[in-house]
Amino acid sequence: MARTEIVKMDERGRVLIPIFARDALSIGPDTSLLLLVDQEQKNVVLTPITEKARLATIKVVLPDVPGALAKAAQFMATRGVDIIMSESRTLSRGKTAEWNVVADLSQAKATPKKIAEQIVRRGFATTASARDIKEI
Repeated sequence: MARTEIVKMDERGRVLIPIFARDALSIGPDTSLLLLVDQEQKNVVLTPITEKARLATIKVVLPDVPGALAKAAQFMATRGVDIIMSESRTLSRGKTAEWNVVADLSQAKATPKKIAEQIVRRGFATTASARDIKEI
């Protein structure tokens, strides 16, 4: 069950995560959190990263047709890419879509850049780019 609570930022830019949320997510002082800022939507998402992870963002432009995203996701899964969060949207109805992924590549044998190159070369996407976020 989701619970909502309003919190405030202090004068130093800090936000206290309420104890109910820390308990529900099993997070503590040494837990790493992935911070995703969406400037267009004006929102912030925090996701606990509790295991050793090699994080990357991958941006994919693919055909806006049924099944295209599923095929791209399956391709990444076979390469050891563990998707932590993703967002997709249509850029041009029936023509192109965009898929933004935050993933853990600790089980992947390839670099983020190589995965982006492969997804285009295999025909799942028209363009793709990737960058490392940080190894924790």
